Amino acid sequence: MNLTSERIALLAERLHLPDLPAELPALAEEAAERSWSYAEFAERLLARSAEAADLRAEATLQRLAGFPYRKSLDDFDFAFQPTVSEKQLRELAAGSYLERHENVLLLGPPGVGKSHLAVALGLEACRARHR
Repeated sequence: MNLTSERIALLAERLHLPDLPAELPALAEEAAERSWSYAEFAERLLARSAEAADLRAEATLQRLAGFPYRKSLDDFDFAFQPTVSEKQLRELAAGSYLERHENVLLLGPPGVGKSHLAVALGLEACRARHR
């Protein structure tokens, strides 16, 4: 590692951008090949760092939530449970109830998928970075 790379790594750490040093060499090479301007290069490097930060934040929220497993609405068999409204659950997954500070209550007998749906809605909330 050369002196410039070391300084970049230290600055990235100081700015809480841990993925920036790893992204830099490949992106710099691509920028040279495609003749990007400095602004284009900086924008793409920061965009990749922001994406990585979003993924880390989502993973942290999921870990802190303590979900027993990973489920999604796409995995749920709405044909098996016709009393469950797919449209209503997709609207809930959009998270508008969170912005309105409303609760969601899932009721039903055992084995109809309440836990599956609760985890799926929770994971969607984590993706949207709700706490």
